[in-house]
Amino acid sequence: MRSFQEGFERAWASGCIRSSYVVLRPLETIHPGYFSYLFKMPGYIEALQSTASFIRDGQDLNFENFSKVDLFISPLAEQERIAAHIEQQLTKTNKAITLHQQQIERLKEYKATLINSAVTGKIKVA
Repeated sequence: MRSFQEGFERAWASGCIRSSYVVLRPLETIHPGYFSYLFKMPGYIEALQSTASFIRDGQDLNFENFSKVDLFISPLAEQERIAAHIEQQLTKTNKAITLHQQQIERLKEYKATLINSAVTGKIKVA
């Protein structure tokens, strides 16, 4: 949990972990995706940072710090709807980013072609 400034990460596999990490297990049924997003929210991270008096950057965060931040647990159905909505929005955003990146690449290629055509005299530049 040394790098919690970017939020917590969900473990996708079982196994041994280093002592610098804290394993959090829910006491009741939750939607893991919802909490994956919640634990990365700037407001939550700020609240968590306020519980610590770190002497140096990158110091370990422990369960005591985590337990000082109130964590309101929404009903499971609401967690599922929120996580699904976030996923839907992320999918749209990622598609838009990909489209824009493709357009930028095409414009770079077009620019290079225009410059090459101008330099080689294939087109007249006034």
